[in-house]
Amino acid sequence: MSDRRRSGAVLANAAMASTLAARSTDSQKHTRDLSGVVSRAEKQALGWLVHYVPAKVTPNHLTTFGLVGAFLQCVSLIAAHLSPLFYLVAIVGILMNWVGDSLDGTLARHRRIERPQFGFFLDHTSDLLSNSLIFIGLGLSPLMRLDLAMMGLAAYLVVTAYSLINLHVTRTLRLSYCGVGPTELRLVLMLGLVTAVLTPQMLLVPLPFGLGAVGLFDATTTALVIGTAVCLSATAVQAGRVLSAEDRPLRSN
Repeated sequence: MSDRRRSGAVLANAAMASTLAARSTDSQKHTRDLSGVVSRAEKQALGWLVHYVPAKVTPNHLTTFGLVGAFLQCVSLIAAHLSPLFYLVAIVGILMNWVGDSLDGTLARHRRIERPQFGFFLDHTSDLLSNSLIFIGLGLSPLMRLDLAMMGLAAYLVVTAYSLINLHVTRTLRLSYCGVGPTELRLVLMLGLVTAVLTPQMLLVPLPFGLGAVGLFDATTTALVIGTAVCLSATAVQAGRVLSAEDRPLRSN
């Protein structure tokens, strides 16, 4: 290789390294807004659990553990057509998903081994896969209709897209809206599964005026979707007003 080509390759590699370093530094500037009902208690629990994670366990191991939990929940919910006891296995899957999804970032920060670019990519990609598995499992279970489960998945994807838009323009990653975030939703789901095992007669919610009954999971998902639409709309309008006031049009000389 000629000296000119070698010099060009070195400069190109240096430019790429500089770009990646700048992106990494910039990604660390964003803040996380987690203001769910149980966020404070969750943070304390994670701060306690992180001290008991074995040294050989890495954040990537925990992310994989969370994905396995989501898959276990999906399969168990579908298997509940055979026996309602599979709902208990699904609860174990939810707990695995919570531990993996919530503790991986906490562990990385605790050990000071954050990888901002790769960590952000891996975390949100695994969230998309996990939540898709969760909603698919619900839709194929005896608990609810598939179309309503897909409506719930669509609402989750809309919230995810809005959160990423908000991150881009405000450098704040919102993880909770109107006091509800991923952990609150997991708690609601686990409560519903416990109900399905202990008091299955409560899985039907009677409608007024003699209109029959609707499934508990169908009614809850519909209410959550409507609540998400109202809360997200109000949040977007408020954020738009603030940005409109702060982001003045550029004027050319």
